[in-house]
Amino acid sequence: TKDWYADARSKIWGNNAPDNVMPSQHGELAEVQHLGLLLHEISQRVPAERTVLLKPDQVASHADATPTNLKDLRDEFQNDTIQMVLWAPNHYGYLEFDAQPPPEQWSEPYPPPRQFEVLFWDSCPGGHVNLRQVAEKLVQNATTCGVMAPGHDQCPGSSCPPAWCQTDPWSCGFHAARYAEIRRRQLRGEALAPALPVQSYRHHGNELVVKIQKLQAVHKGVAW
Repeated sequence: TKDWYADARSKIWGNNAPDNVMPSQHGELAEVQHLGLLLHEISQRVPAERTVLLKPDQVASHADATPTNLKDLRDEFQNDTIQMVLWAPNHYGYLEFDAQPPPEQWSEPYPPPRQFEVLFWDSCPGGHVNLRQVAEKLVQNATTCGVMAPGHDQCPGSSCPPAWCQTDPWSCGFHAARYAEIRRRQLRGEALAPALPVQSYRHHGNELVVKIQKLQAVHKGVAW
């Protein structure tokens, strides 16, 4: 039904649902909507308790928030882990906030506020300046929210090892999606397994797009 389609679009893309989403071509950066579809599927296929996976458009709103308008970002820290796929001009990356375990003892009647550590991951060899600026702004906003652990109020260096860096100028979005899935599996306590090739994420995303296009053809007149 039309309501079912509208609900599905909202769950995948929120308020930024596109009228159409196209397959990703080899040699081209993934579109934000295409990557959002892939990330939504990962979050459903690999559920992780008290963990939220934010898409690039959601992350951008948190990065652009002013110090007096951080309620939405502060609400994200009700989770134990906040996974963020970042978008800077012409590049994607990954940022993660992880809650520290509460202290075993405390003197107050209630446990102290939770504090978070941060992980930054950039598949660009040598790092991408604009992406790092986005990550730094997010860490700054999180610090303003008062949730960062001592010593974690600055964005760290990228934890992406050289062997995992991209060797082309366009596959960064699929590198970020792959790492988001790897981290979700680690958070679930799964044993570390060989990672799938980055290209498999592009192919899988395209398979999802084709399925949506088929549904769209069956139910003509309802935009995705």
